[in-house]
Amino acid sequence: MRLNVTAPRGSQRPIAFTEYLRFMFKIVISLLLLINGSYLHAQSGTGICPDSIIIFQLNDLEFDFTIEGIDDGETVQWDFGDGPVVVGTENEQHVFSEGTFLITAIFMDADCPWDGPTVLSVEIAVTPCWLSLSYVQRNEGLFTFTATGFPEVYPMYWEMGDGTQIVETWVVDHQYAPGIYEACAWVVTSFCYDTMYACIEVTINDVGTFDREYNQVVNIYPSPANEFITIEKTHGGIGVVEIFDIYGQRIIAEKLSDHLTRVEVSSWPPGLYSVRYSNDRHKLSRKILISRE
Repeated sequence: MRLNVTAPRGSQRPIAFTEYLRFMFKIVISLLLLINGSYLHAQSGTGICPDSIIIFQLNDLEFDFTIEGIDDGETVQWDFGDGPVVVGTENEQHVFSEGTFLITAIFMDADCPWDGPTVLSVEIAVTPCWLSLSYVQRNEGLFTFTATGFPEVYPMYWEMGDGTQIVETWVVDHQYAPGIYEACAWVVTSFCYDTMYACIEVTINDVGTFDREYNQVVNIYPSPANEFITIEKTHGGIGVVEIFDIYGQRIIAEKLSDHLTRVEVSSWPPGLYSVRYSNDRHKLSRKILISRE
């Protein structure tokens, strides 16, 4: 037996219309997703959002600032922390005075995943370069010169005023004959100005003058010494004696009230030592030699 089944009239149209609505809904959703994706792509860009300011110090007071990752010639508002806002580009240079400054850059960039401007900031400390000289007379014509300045990481070039040239650190010893000399020092750096330069004048009288003044206060002997040195005070009162090795390490420091004081040096390594004596009126220094010969 064969049965013929016929769908009720009007039942096919609702089924076709429902499928049509589903199809159109999918198209609309696809279009919305496509449009939204293009919008997000346009907002986020294809590059990397700049996140830092690159700093290069040209000298002690002048700095170069660069924002990498934005288009050349892009307008940037710079606030250097010491005056009005400067409207410039991604690369600017600025001269500061001494102090600490907060640098701020404001700009628009399509590569950043947000609407509105991008703000970057960095803090810098500015210290001017300078150089000065001082000296201490050790004995007779022996002087120790010290250069003070910023920075102290470069070799120092010394012209001692008597034809001697020395490439040393920021401290140098030099022996003079009697006379008047101008000792000068300079340093070449890429950090500060090209060259920092300073001079100081020294006067050396008769080379025996210093020893005679020293011996009027205190006498130290023998030199060279082997087992003992004797410190003889030639005045009353209390004084302080300090002895340093060639590396500047203090070996002893004692108050002296007796007229004669003996210091055992038999265990000290051979070499040159600096003896400094001071009281309420004098500060004197001289060298002694410890020898094992």
